Amino acid sequence: MGENIDLVYNLPDTPAYESDDGYLDVGYIYEEKNIFFLPIFVSSSNGRFILFTGDRYMELDDAAIAELKRDLGVDPTAGYEFNAWQHIWGWLIIIPLFAFGALKKLLHRHAGADQIPDYEQPAAPERRTSQPPRPSNGADILDSDPAPSNNRVMGGFGRKGL
Repeated sequence: MGENIDLVYNLPDTPAYESDDGYLDVGYIYEEKNIFFLPIFVSSSNGRFILFTGDRYMELDDAAIAELKRDLGVDPTAGYEFNAWQHIWGWLIIIPLFAFGALKKLLHRHAGADQIPDYEQPAAPERRTSQPPRPSNGADILDSDPAPSNNRVMGGFGRKGL
């Protein structure tokens, strides 16, 4: 974010165009907005022609441009046209990234729409028996010995007591 300078005209490296910081050139200063170093917005509404060297500059008014034109024999600002499209190329990266994310989300949502969630309980583990289970008619209760102790259950009339 901030101000940027485009080189408009490279002035001759002579003492007439020398400052304490180096030789001067004609430039155009404008404001550019960036996101993660990607230029996404540019404003030339307050753009202006300047004399600059490095990051130091001095604005040029109409009288200074006329003096440069007289000294050089050519208008150093003639033919310069600010091209905003050069300074918003960041959208060429940002838009496809957003489109890819939206498409991925849409495809993921569409792929999951035809699937029915499985809410069944997991099956109990199978019992391993050597014989198939017999149907119970109640008679097998009398044949079994449920109490391993000395048959105090049922008043001592268990299987052993008969």
